[in-house]
Amino acid sequence: MISSPAPAIQLDPLTLSKWQDAVNVLASTLKVPIASIARYAPPSLKIVCSNEGGNKILPRDSHQIYKNSFCEAVIQSGKAVKVVDSTKSERWKNNLLLKKGVISYFGLPLYAPSGKIFGTLFIMHSQANSFSDHSEKLLRQFKELFELHLSSTSQGIETKPSVQKTLSTEINNLPSIVYRCANDPDWTMKNIHGNCFNLTGYQSEDLENNRKLSYADLIHPNDQGSVWEGVQKGIERKEPFRLAYRIISASGKEKRVWEQGCGVYSKQGELQALEGIITEVTEQNHAPVDLDHKEAPVNDPTQDLKRLNQILKLSINDLKRSNQELETFAYVASHDLQEPLRKIKIFCSYIEKQPGKLDEKGKDYFSRILKASVRMQNFTDDLLQLSQLTNTAQSFPETDLNKIIASVLLDLSNSITQSGAKIQADKMPTVPADATQMKQLFQNILTNSLKFQEPGATPVIKITSLRTGNKKLELNIEDNGIGVKPDKTEKIFEPLVRLHGRNQYEGTGLGLALCKRIISNHGWEIRAEKLPQQGTKIIITLEQS
Repeated sequence: MISSPAPAIQLDPLTLSKWQDAVNVLASTLKVPIASIARYAPPSLKIVCSNEGGNKILPRDSHQIYKNSFCEAVIQSGKAVKVVDSTKSERWKNNLLLKKGVISYFGLPLYAPSGKIFGTLFIMHSQANSFSDHSEKLLRQFKELFELHLSSTSQGIETKPSVQKTLSTEINNLPSIVYRCANDPDWTMKNIHGNCFNLTGYQSEDLENNRKLSYADLIHPNDQGSVWEGVQKGIERKEPFRLAYRIISASGKEKRVWEQGCGVYSKQGELQALEGIITEVTEQNHAPVDLDHKEAPVNDPTQDLKRLNQILKLSINDLKRSNQELETFAYVASHDLQEPLRKIKIFCSYIEKQPGKLDEKGKDYFSRILKASVRMQNFTDDLLQLSQLTNTAQSFPETDLNKIIASVLLDLSNSITQSGAKIQADKMPTVPADATQMKQLFQNILTNSLKFQEPGATPVIKITSLRTGNKKLELNIEDNGIGVKPDKTEKIFEPLVRLHGRNQYEGTGLGLALCKRIISNHGWEIRAEKLPQQGTKIIITLEQS
């Protein structure tokens, strides 16, 4: 029986921050409502950190009753404790967490460098849960991560800077990638994070959307069939897949890699994408590759800890980038776009107070102003909603693009009439998409085609669709406008980028950035090309349904 706790260890803010991020990732990955770390502080337990869900019943720095707790069983035995259904055991009838709705528990002891118990790492659920082998393995990997941080902290002293610096250096240099890809023969990469260049010799943007080559092109020809079979087995069983195989880097060097991933499914159970991590194990393993082996070809805790740290770092960086984008969109929506809306409402209020002075033309102008203010209000609301979207493809209903384009052309009828624009729209397909976002997408693109013209020119716009030979569908919008320089075709999709002064062309510099966000949310691709003679071609690419 273990009764004495580990000597007091001062956890510095950096370590606590890492632990907090880690339990958030752990809860999210395992899809459990509660993940926490409790410190053994007789006669109670002190909660070191909890994920958002766990923080509601186990707040950080709170003291919890030790007696008859799940954690007591872990600390007393010094071993893992798994409780599948606490309601069916007489042992837990006095457990306070049971009274708060906790039904299942899986906890591991955390050991201090002295060999004594520091506390427990645990996950809990409000339903009966046997916790899979995958959950247990990942929980043990996180346990080793936390114990590594404990080992770098001596009694009453903050984590040594040299240890933190060394760990950060190892993480930054780790030849691993975290990915999201399609389940197709090319393993089309939608997003890649990590040190792609160290692993493959290519930049991440070279592989994303098969821009220069596909990830399948990197896999050794003798391993491609086995990799495909391994992934499909995991998808069929809806279980994580673990693979060991070879890739050929840009320099021609053969590297051995280990991959672990899983399918991402919609609420209806349909496969949306694959997500996972790929890391090099060349230096650690020179044995023949066994693709049927269920575990990684090397069982090195240090490598597992490095991978977990990399995942944590990438998750934090992604969150920061996402928050920054949300702040930018929210600022534009609440400030730049609200200002003209306020002016419109002021003028409307002024005209309303003088109804007797309005002739028929004035009434027509007043009606247009009111309609414009409503459209502006709807646009602002849509923008705020759009800024909160994630870059994760969802399951969308079938949407008829012909109806979308007809609606957009109706909204732009005044601009079309005034400019004398000639618009040719071929029959468009029905695609899985959000109708509101599609309307915003085409309205922004067509508005640019009408706006960015030479003075006195008549806009000519063509809207077409094309099914390509590689199972792709292209939606093309061509115009005869001023065009865009080849080196600016990617920059125009960045938020708040203006290539021309306000005195030349009005606008906020946000339109195409919103288009890119809509496209990303649907898992599609968008790019711009300068036409040979004059004008711009916007190309939207998606998988054929």
